[in-house]
Amino acid sequence: MSKYFSAPHRILAIILLTLSISNTIVAKEKYDLDSTTRKKASGNFIKIPQGLIQYEMYGADTAETILLVSGFSAGYYIWDSTMQYLKNAGYRVIRFNHFGRGYSERICGTYDKIFYQTEMEDLLKALNIIDPIHIVASSMGGAISTEYAIAHPQQVKSLTLVDPMLTPLDSKIIYKKYLGPMTMNILFAPLIKSSQMRSFYNKEPFIGWDEQYKTTTVFKGSKYALFKTMQNYLYEDKHHIYKKIQEVGTSLFLIWGKEDKTIDYSNSDTIRSMVDCKFLGVDLAGHLPNLEKSSVVNPEIIEFIKLHSSL
Repeated sequence: MSKYFSAPHRILAIILLTLSISNTIVAKEKYDLDSTTRKKASGNFIKIPQGLIQYEMYGADTAETILLVSGFSAGYYIWDSTMQYLKNAGYRVIRFNHFGRGYSERICGTYDKIFYQTEMEDLLKALNIIDPIHIVASSMGGAISTEYAIAHPQQVKSLTLVDPMLTPLDSKIIYKKYLGPMTMNILFAPLIKSSQMRSFYNKEPFIGWDEQYKTTTVFKGSKYALFKTMQNYLYEDKHHIYKKIQEVGTSLFLIWGKEDKTIDYSNSDTIRSMVDCKFLGVDLAGHLPNLEKSSVVNPEIIEFIKLHSSL
């Protein structure tokens, strides 16, 4: 063991190995995600080159298209109220689950910038979305969507970012060859599962909301998707992409919950110092102001999209 680990790492390895013996601590993945399992899922499934993607699409083909992009761990249910609001307003609205989330396929991929860009490109192509779209994205999905808009400036009419990712993951152990996977299994995966409710400032109206996440973590490959994303995407500092989107000139609306405990509200000042944008700071809201204060956020999203609509 001394050949591979320093003294502190050996101590940590022993602790983690001891913890792994407890079945109550290790994050278990019991089931294969197959066609039988997917029959219980909401929405539809579409085959793209990488695998099967779970998605929902509502609205007329002639309506302007809005793509809703989720973040690191939670599924497309974070857009429940926004999806309904935009649909009722006459837009064609699409939401989907990233690979490894919800009931989308658990694939052996890199889960890096190119991976997520390709996922979006292939999904839109498979759905035959040709005309430019509006994107509304949350958390890590905000960074992914900003990079997509930079790479495809003619395809994105407007970009709405809700509490988007800015700074890299501050956890060096996740990159360790042996301790990384062990720590993911024993520490990070259970922590991610238990901390879903931290997204809300006032948790009471959302009691039980996190069960939507927990029910999909039992599928084999779920931890792998998060682990590789942590290693290959969350490690990147994203300051440069907000500077770049300013150069590209994509119209940007930045929304942030003032009580966000996942990505601190102060990050909104940093992004606004790099890019000209419309801004909405949401009182008494955490990491998902689109859910927690939907009556405030959703009308503002539509107002912004209308300003950049071709209809």
